[in-house]
Amino acid sequence: MNKLKYILGMAMALVIGSCADFVEPAIPYTGFDTGVFLRTITATSSLPYNQATLPTASFALVMEAVDAENGGTASTVDIFVSRRRGASVLPEAKVTTVQKDAFAAVAESKYLRANVSITMAQAMTALGLTTAALEGGDFVEFRLQLTDTQGRIFTNTTISSDIAGGVFYRSPFFYRVSLVCATSIEKPEGTWSFTMRDNYGDGWQNGFISVRLGTTEVDQIRIPNGGGAGPVVDTYTYPAGDTRVLSFHWSADLYPSECEFDIVSPSGNLVASFVGAPAVGPISLNLCKE
Repeated sequence: MNKLKYILGMAMALVIGSCADFVEPAIPYTGFDTGVFLRTITATSSLPYNQATLPTASFALVMEAVDAENGGTASTVDIFVSRRRGASVLPEAKVTTVQKDAFAAVAESKYLRANVSITMAQAMTALGLTTAALEGGDFVEFRLQLTDTQGRIFTNTTISSDIAGGVFYRSPFFYRVSLVCATSIEKPEGTWSFTMRDNYGDGWQNGFISVRLGTTEVDQIRIPNGGGAGPVVDTYTYPAGDTRVLSFHWSADLYPSECEFDIVSPSGNLVASFVGAPAVGPISLNLCKE
């Protein structure tokens, strides 16, 4: 019995010793170098393209500095901006610098966080432009460049795809904000103008523009049959205090290829222009400047 206990004891010692050697290899952990990345908490991805509100519309970012010191090695974050239109990209310019003291402790994380807000007016000023140089469909691009307390630089070109887009890391150092045009009339108040023509010269045969508030038709805009070539101008004034959605719909004409019309908003923008055969149904409007 004592011999059996001795053999079992020796076996246990061998197992424990082997495990200790396996889980504690002679790797110099203290010599490892560590970096820092900026985890995205929230970031603006799109903004409505509206000339009236665009200058004050802003790119907002909440970022979290992640490193071995819970964000303490982040020194500054330079933010650069550019404008992309199709394949054309303007040279970037620095729009602001986030200083070390902008990173602060938060209750929901052990890492320091900083909030950034850059208006489109500020972004365009950095590029030597105004917001009038922006169009619907453009992208405003922001690139971050972090410098740590050792003077090392981290940006979108110095990180791996895992760091940039990984679920845990979420640190692209690059954000593209799309400027999207409104799909419905957000500010219908005022008088809408309709200029109508018939390229055959005998007016419209049953075709008309239906003006609707919500689902209710409130007016019909047309050149009457036999009314000539035009142009004929008519208007519709959105009633003060109404909150229903304003829309325009085209009703079929016997000779749709003859029908032409323009629609101008109360702000003076041409939002629709059709020269022959408009599609039956809701009229597509270009609201990028509304």
